[in-house]
Amino acid sequence: DEQMRYLLILPGIESNTKKLFEMWDNKQVRVDCERKSNFKPYLEKKTIINKNLFTMRNDFTPLLLMQNERYIEIFKTLKDLNIDSYSISGTGSTIFCVMNKNEDFKESQKYLESSNDLVTLNVEAFEGWHFTFD
Repeated sequence: DEQMRYLLILPGIESNTKKLFEMWDNKQVRVDCERKSNFKPYLEKKTIINKNLFTMRNDFTPLLLMQNERYIEIFKTLKDLNIDSYSISGTGSTIFCVMNKNEDFKESQKYLESSNDLVTLNVEAFEGWHFTFD
């Protein structure tokens, strides 16, 4: 029975849920955000974790990226660390990475904390969390 662990990244970015839903209600804003070429690599990610194919997508990601491009800086660091299984939780601002339970990512975690001035948490489970498979 293979299990997953999660690396939570707390970027210290304020995320206003009401404002995000107001932006979401404006279809033109959503379309403009999704068309920004520098956002495209971060909008939807397919990744294999424990032999399962995941599609990681958060419809609020383009809106969050438009509000604060610090997310892109963090995403680039994750890519440099070969961590591809990440997304933003809900309306932000926490970034979560899904990791194989056997994978040692403590060095990556330390690097994220020191180079990007982030708070990170390494957890094995979330009460009430689930993933939807496409």
